[in-house]
Amino acid sequence: MRPATEGWSAEDTKAYGALQERARELSTFVITHKFWATVPAADTPEARSKLINTTRLAPTEPAPTV
Repeated sequence: MRPATEGWSAEDTKAYGALQERARELSTFVITHKFWATVPAADTPEARSKLINTTRLAPTEPAPTV
């Protein structure tokens, strides 16, 4: 549970907790997926790094201001 934060309602805190829990569930799913048994142990850190970087969106340039 997230500690009390000024400006956050009880609903905000509850939603934050739910999102954190979902992130933990999904992380566990990815980390324990059977695919990782096919990757040599020495290559696992690099493979996980590549996976993270391929799922990130490319940065976009801000729209020009008028």
